[in-house]
Amino acid sequence: MAIVKHIKSRNANYSAAINYLLFEHDEKTGKKIVDESGRSILRKEFYMDGLNCDPMSFDKECELTNAHFHKNKKREDIKSHHYIISYDPADVTENGLTGERAQAISLDLAKQMFPGYQATLEPKTEKAIKLEKEALAQIKETTKENAHLVSNLHSNLGGLYRINGQLDLAKRHMKMGISLLEQYQLLYTNDSIPQINNYAVLLIEIQEPDLALSALQKLAQIIKEYNSNHCLDYAQVQESLGSICLITANISQAKTHFKKALKIYEDIWADEPELIEEKYQAIQELYPQAGIALAKSILLTKH
Repeated sequence: MAIVKHIKSRNANYSAAINYLLFEHDEKTGKKIVDESGRSILRKEFYMDGLNCDPMSFDKECELTNAHFHKNKKREDIKSHHYIISYDPADVTENGLTGERAQAISLDLAKQMFPGYQATLEPKTEKAIKLEKEALAQIKETTKENAHLVSNLHSNLGGLYRINGQLDLAKRHMKMGISLLEQYQLLYTNDSIPQINNYAVLLIEIQEPDLALSALQKLAQIIKEYNSNHCLDYAQVQESLGSICLITANISQAKTHFKKALKIYEDIWADEPELIEEKYQAIQELYPQAGIALAKSILLTKH
């Protein structure tokens, strides 16, 4: 669940909003962080969008709007509103939340909440990473009682690092999260499904499909052992296995996995044929996509 924080500002310097979005700031004091030469430090990651304005000229456009409508002239007038939307870090692993997706959701929300108003938006993962690391630092020792929590914190961190493009750190923390589930015999919990699945997605991204296949095969066995080999979770893993086999040009094995997945979908969604048709279409569309991915992989290998 996302949490929204609202801050009113009487600062007439609208450029401050752009500076906050573009450059590193101390989250407690709100002051800009500078390097040893006194220069502003650009944020490692930012996405910017404007609502009824260009985000890079947000300050000037606000000033022109105020001048046109003769508004916000007094010192005590509220000049702007700052909304901070804090998404649950677990959404990264459980719902596939990315920086781009968070930005799209926030922009859609802004359109609904502020029709006709000017706004600029930018998501930040650095603060979320900082909070997750602080939470981990508070746990001095991993025990049977807190292993589940520690595993989820590592998984969340891995997902956030993946959004940030820090793939080595993402792999390290995702792997640690799964390792703790194994070590403390927690693979039966629902958290193992998104954790292993997201780890497999990362492995594909960093050109390690064999490890991705191994991770998903392990997940299929876990679901079969603790639940069933005829449930939606099992079908989704079979679908993911099929996708990886396509990317690695193992067409016959891909068909086997897709057939298993579709058989489960047909049985579970027997009364919802439109859902079954959507799955058929989605799987068919994977074939040309996999061809493009394979071609890119071959080009990378040659270089």
